[in-house]
Amino acid sequence: MTHNNLVKGLLQDRLEPAAAQFMSYFAKSLEDEQRMHEMIFGDRWRDETDLSRFFQLYIISSLIKTLFGGTLLEDNPDFLHKLWEYDEKVNKLIQRFPFFWVRKTYKIRDSVKTAV
Repeated sequence: MTHNNLVKGLLQDRLEPAAAQFMSYFAKSLEDEQRMHEMIFGDRWRDETDLSRFFQLYIISSLIKTLFGGTLLEDNPDFLHKLWEYDEKVNKLIQRFPFFWVRKTYKIRDSVKTAV
């Protein structure tokens, strides 16, 4: 049931262009990474020891480019790093710690918000 709802909700006619755009960005990011790896190591095979890194770098960047366009990441090259740093610290904001206790978290949040 979940799969059918996701397919129906995410791949309907109106969202098909967005899904195609995502796949295009995702394929290009993987091709670029593969080319870079081959240039540096001269090898097509690659081990990725951290699946979350793969998700953070390739899937999320492709999703952001699909939703916001490529300009967001071009204008803010450290956006993904800050986004994941914010994700790690967001619990402090949810717990409503005062600003002076978690200044860095607020600063990261404001940086990500400003970029968007």
